[in-house]
Amino acid sequence: MPSIARLIWRDYITDGIPSSGNNKPSKSEIRSWGTWVESILNAIGVNAGLIYQTRALLYADLAKAANSMAWVTSDPTVAYNGVYQKVGGTGTGSWTRLTDLPYSFIRAEDAGAGTPDAIQATSGIPISNSALIILNIFEDNISSPVTVAFNGDTPLTIKTNSGNDILAGGLTAGMQALGIVSGATFRLVTDIDVSAAVAAAEDAAADAETAKTAAELAASSLLFRIFASVVTATAATIPSSSAYIAIAEFSPQPRFYKRFVSDPGTGDRFQSADGAWWQGLPLPGTALDFAHAVARSANATLVAGDLDQVHIWTIGTGTTYTATLPDPDTYIGRLLHLEVDDASLGLLAIACVDPVGKFVTGDLVLWAGESLTLIARAGKWEIIGGRCIPAVMQANNPGADLAATWVASSGWVLLNTPQSFYPGAPFCINAGALRAPRKGFYDISFHAGVSWATAPTFAYGMAHNTGNSAQRTFIEGTFSNLNNVINSEMKLPFAKDANFLPVVQWSGGSGVVVAKTSIGAPVFSLKESPQW
Repeated sequence: MPSIARLIWRDYITDGIPSSGNNKPSKSEIRSWGTWVESILNAIGVNAGLIYQTRALLYADLAKAANSMAWVTSDPTVAYNGVYQKVGGTGTGSWTRLTDLPYSFIRAEDAGAGTPDAIQATSGIPISNSALIILNIFEDNISSPVTVAFNGDTPLTIKTNSGNDILAGGLTAGMQALGIVSGATFRLVTDIDVSAAVAAAEDAAADAETAKTAAELAASSLLFRIFASVVTATAATIPSSSAYIAIAEFSPQPRFYKRFVSDPGTGDRFQSADGAWWQGLPLPGTALDFAHAVARSANATLVAGDLDQVHIWTIGTGTTYTATLPDPDTYIGRLLHLEVDDASLGLLAIACVDPVGKFVTGDLVLWAGESLTLIARAGKWEIIGGRCIPAVMQANNPGADLAATWVASSGWVLLNTPQSFYPGAPFCINAGALRAPRKGFYDISFHAGVSWATAPTFAYGMAHNTGNSAQRTFIEGTFSNLNNVINSEMKLPFAKDANFLPVVQWSGGSGVVVAKTSIGAPVFSLKESPQW
């Protein structure tokens, strides 16, 4: 392992005496340290396919191949969080902790829950001594010393870089303090001495300007520069020495971006004000928790805490529930699984800001036995799995013979299509009218018997669609010298709730009727193509 960063960039020369002179970092040591950091990041990016909340959950899962990588992210024992590697084959062996979670920076929030001199701070990522911590200060401290407790852990005494306690008024409201955890202390990167800083600014403006320039150069050499949002980074001029940046607005962790000279052409990317292009690096894999499915029987607006979960609805007859999905742009790489219980007799409608696959709000419903497995991408929820049970329906239109042009707008009833075998069939008929239950491609056919005393000049059957204001013919067959049966078939796309109006027409002849009683009631068949 190479030398650590705080040794490479120390303030003094190698004999360890601070007063003996300034240290000039060795480029070979810097390259060695940077290569080590990149190797860890690359290893994690390629192999971190597993995430566990606690070490106990990880240790309980030995069904992974040798050398599999996993993260433990939320164990109450902070030291248990980190990157682990599987030792031994599938079903045997153990897990070995290799390193801390690879966060260069951790943001901690002081919301004022403690006191000015006993700060209580929280963070979305476990605190470790291998990461820099940015801590906002809620209010001026009153006395000395000052402590800080992260996420309810043991309070740490805040020390300046030179090891001194913070004086009264040394921490001011709105300050962003940068430091590391060192034993029982939170050690700041810089010293805090307000009076000395003011005197230095008044008496040595040139030195202050030199220090500012040095600080900017040091900041530009960091592996990661952190921006609050993509909007902030887009407007920034980012030094060319920054090969990577981090965006803090993504949940549950910052997202990292790599610099490109030209547009990389694909993926989550943007251009900053200096002309550089930035493309998002792969996120650690997520997994669905099928062992703890969420049972639902009502409308639901899903939020961040519902991600990476399985949601199963039970829906009664004639009921439609709506699942409203969160914006995928905020949760890129996260998963959702939506499912309707096999015994349900109602519908689950999907509402969304961005499309779900090829569907937008109002297009997509699920019925009994169907499910969707989704992953959040930029601009849409991508369908990556699930079960589609295509709608299959046969209906007939019984009644008396008809001796005039017939438009079958009502009177249709299911024929040999019980919901236990074809769960989408009942939703293909609404108040006796035929309709497409959801957007998609459908095979449709219409069969009607016609008899006569004298043969007509011609006769034909067709099915109209009235989903738009103007009537449009989708299938049509024209026949002459009929032998009592008209058959029309076609496969075409239809919008959700588009109506089908089967029609039988003829010209000439005598005694011409739609022979419902002698030949049999007209039959309409519909079969949906699989949607996912």
